[in-house]
Amino acid sequence: MDTVCVSASCISSTILAFLAYKLSQKPKPSPPQHPSTEALFFPDRGIQCPYYKTSRGCLNTSCEYLHEPLSLPRLCEILRSAQHTLDVCMFVISSPELMSLLVEIKERGVRVRCICNAEDIDGLQPIRSAGIPFRFDRSDYLMHNKFVVIDSRAVTTGSYNFSRGNGNRENVIISYTRNVIDAYQAEFEEMWQLYSGNDFRYNCFKEKVYR
Repeated sequence: MDTVCVSASCISSTILAFLAYKLSQKPKPSPPQHPSTEALFFPDRGIQCPYYKTSRGCLNTSCEYLHEPLSLPRLCEILRSAQHTLDVCMFVISSPELMSLLVEIKERGVRVRCICNAEDIDGLQPIRSAGIPFRFDRSDYLMHNKFVVIDSRAVTTGSYNFSRGNGNRENVIISYTRNVIDAYQAEFEEMWQLYSGNDFRYNCFKEKVYR
């Protein structure tokens, strides 16, 4: 009987010690979770203070800039987060700020590729001279897409071009949904191949039509 009591006591002590150990362990922090989508709307109603979101904050009590989240800085933040690849498919790229950002990202070692409508070739010289490869739709149709795939982990799409601010009401959706990202990545790769040559037209059925 004494042996049984001792055994039960040992088991109870072991269980209590195990429970105490588990309770003493700090839970591992969960990795940050992205929302499945974000929505941005343009134009911004002003310019964001450069010290907004910095550790020091803005110390100017009469600062004329905005101290709140804005769409263009958020879009730049998302693009700047690219670590490996940035695939840009944009009808118009003319914003000096966004062109400089693409060059900055490329100079960090990120592979940047761009597809644009052929009408805008001349205006892209600042970023083409930085070594960013471009391909163009030289057909009779418009390449009217406006999307960017970031590291095959996020995609931006909407009505917003990478153009100078003109007051138009525009939107951008950022999606972190796997099947949506995969669809846009596949579309970019298909267009990148189709626009690899110069001597063809491109019809509405996505078929090469040689001249």
